[in-house]
Amino acid sequence: MKRYLGAAVILAAVIALLFHPSRTQHAFVQSDVTPAPFATHSRHLRPVEIIVYVAGSVAKPGLYRLAAGSRGVDAIRAAGGLKAQADPAGVNLAEQLEDGEQITAPLVGERRLARTLRRRAKHRRHKRAPALSDGQSVAPVDLNRADVQMLTQLPGIGEELARRIVAFRATNGPFASLDELADVAGITPRLIASLTAYVTIGR
Repeated sequence: MKRYLGAAVILAAVIALLFHPSRTQHAFVQSDVTPAPFATHSRHLRPVEIIVYVAGSVAKPGLYRLAAGSRGVDAIRAAGGLKAQADPAGVNLAEQLEDGEQITAPLVGERRLARTLRRRAKHRRHKRAPALSDGQSVAPVDLNRADVQMLTQLPGIGEELARRIVAFRATNGPFASLDELADVAGITPRLIASLTAYVTIGR
């Protein structure tokens, strides 16, 4: 009889555990669950506006603030549009612009002249030091190392243009070729052609 009574007590205890779990265990499970933090994307926020420089054959060259995601056509419109003598094919109107970018609208024929100058500069070899108009022989100037004073010794380059060249080089890095001078405000293809014999491109 005692054996049956003991078995009944054990059975009752098992049933109690199955239908009435421990409060302590239940509290532990709850405390183990923590809400997931909200993901933040502050590092990936894009600027709401950009600043670009529009140069060349446009109505109003200068710096312009545009909405982020703007394209070349928006920059040209902000600068008052292309002039009559501008070459529309020389500007990528569909290009999506980035902050700090420069858009240059060339004159008709400038692109062809730039290609010609590029070919000439590629095959030119400086076998002797060139001479200026007064007959004085000078060594070619390294466009990537010359300071303002050295640049002003070149024909057609005044102090203001020399400062622009140095500033452009500091912002965009060394020149890869002579024709890249066309990206400096105030430098024309004709002036580049006249400088071919007087400058070198150092690496």
